[in-house]
Amino acid sequence: MIFQHKLGSAAALILGLFSAQSMAATLDVVGEGTAKWGIFTVYDATLYAEKEQPATYLKEGVPLALKLCYARSVKASDILKATDEAITKPPSAPLKAALTKLNRTIKSVDKGDCYQLTYGSGVTRLSLNQRQLIEVNEPGFKELYFGIWIGDHALSKSLKQDLLR
Repeated sequence: MIFQHKLGSAAALILGLFSAQSMAATLDVVGEGTAKWGIFTVYDATLYAEKEQPATYLKEGVPLALKLCYARSVKASDILKATDEAITKPPSAPLKAALTKLNRTIKSVDKGDCYQLTYGSGVTRLSLNQRQLIEVNEPGFKELYFGIWIGDHALSKSLKQDLLR
């Protein structure tokens, strides 16, 4: 995949990071980028975080959100293939079980669909078009899954740079 930068505003967005108490957190746009496969735009990505240093984003306890809005239809199997390729370090047994559980919820997307990955109060949530698909509270899962885009072995260094700017 080739990734190119997408210009965007630095406006604040309120994302529902619902804990057991259904509290919401306000996060700021950190960065935006566009994922391309060849000449085709696949999705626009936006990363949201509190006013923290990028080095803290993957740490437990730091609220974080990532939104991927698709510019075209993509099969669930292609999404899973890309995410599997991005996880280069074999996860521990509990993380592997959590990842398998999350992967079972991945659905094919059409143009305009948006996946949203949020983390707050120790829980990682995956939603599709604002409908929650799964909640994972396994320690280390946040780092593993958000790491696909902003970790040491991210899918794309240029997309990671755009998201962390």
